[in-house]
Amino acid sequence: INFFNDRLQIVGDYFDKVSTDVLIRLPQPRTLGVGTLPFQNVAEVQNVGWEADVKWQDNINNKLSYFVGFNISKVKNEIKFY
Repeated sequence: INFFNDRLQIVGDYFDKVSTDVLIRLPQPRTLGVGTLPFQNVAEVQNVGWEADVKWQDNINNKLSYFVGFNISKVKNEIKFY
């Protein structure tokens, strides 16, 4: 949304994404005697959240302009399976 001849801009986003085949190193019992196992594409992660962005830009005169903005967000990342 833009206001005041596009000097004020407000943007909001919501997202809910599930990523599959995430690359991780699975845990292993120490009794195997192997240092580490290779990475595998076996995890599933869900990212849910929102983001808001507010920007103000204006010209003081022909040679001087300014821009002010801020961003706020909240995200929850959850490992669903591995």
